[in-house]
Amino acid sequence: MLIRADGAARGNPGPASAGAVIIDADRPGAREPDAAPVAVIARPLGIRTNNFAEWTAVVLGLERAAELGATEVELVLDSKLVVEQLMGRWRVKEPTLIALHGQARRVLLRFTRWTARHEGRASNRAADALANLALDDPPAARRAEAGHAAEGQEALATIGGGPDPEAWICATCGVQYPLSLEPPAACPICEDDRQYVGWGGQRWTTMAKLVAAGHRNHFADEEPGLVSIGTQPKFAIGQRALLVGTPQGNVLW
Repeated sequence: MLIRADGAARGNPGPASAGAVIIDADRPGAREPDAAPVAVIARPLGIRTNNFAEWTAVVLGLERAAELGATEVELVLDSKLVVEQLMGRWRVKEPTLIALHGQARRVLLRFTRWTARHEGRASNRAADALANLALDDPPAARRAEAGHAAEGQEALATIGGGPDPEAWICATCGVQYPLSLEPPAACPICEDDRQYVGWGGQRWTTMAKLVAAGHRNHFADEEPGLVSIGTQPKFAIGQRALLVGTPQGNVLW
C-alpha cells in the first residue's frame, strides 16, 4: 500500500486534523498525486500542534493500511521532519511526539517491508484536502471515511482529483466513481440523494456527457479543469468542484 499523509493546524497549537489516503500501490498510476484511494482518513484532533497532527496522520494511515491487510507500505509525506525522525536520522524530543513515534514504529513491525520519503506539498494535495475537510466540515469528513470503509477495495471516490473521462461525477460535490461500478443512489460524500440535480437534470453525469452538451470550462479553451471553492456553502474549504461553462453561464458541478 502507498500512504500519503498530512497534518494541519490553524495556529501552533490550534485546531488540528489528520488526513491520509491509502492507495493500492499495484494499480496503474498509483503514484500520481490524485490516484484513487481504497481508504481515506479525515480526522479532527482538537487543539494540537502541527507536528502532533503530522505524526497522528502517519499513525492513522499505517493502522488503516494494516487493517486492510497490507504487508508492505510506502509512506509519502510533505513533512521532512517526520520523515527524518521516522527513519531515525533526527531525534524526537517532545514527549507527546515521542509517544506517537513509538506508536508508529510498533505498527511498522506489522509489515514485512516499509519505506518513507519526502515529497512537496503539491503531490500530497489529496491528504491535505482531507485534513482541511476534517477541520471545515467534520460530518462530511466522517462520511468520507465511512464511505470508503463500506465500499472496501472498490471505493474509488476521490476528493479534489481531476475529472476522469472513465468516471461517474456527482452533480453536487464532484466526487467520482469508475464507470464500471453502479453509482450509489445517494452520494456517500455529500449525502445528496436527489434524482434530478445539476444542469440538464442529471444526478450522476460523466465527462463525455458534459462535452457532448457543449460545456466549456471557464478557465481553459479545451480541457475541463478544477477550481478551488471557498465561499459556496455546500463545499468545504479546500474541496474542489468542476466549473463548466453553459449557455446559461458558469455552473458548479
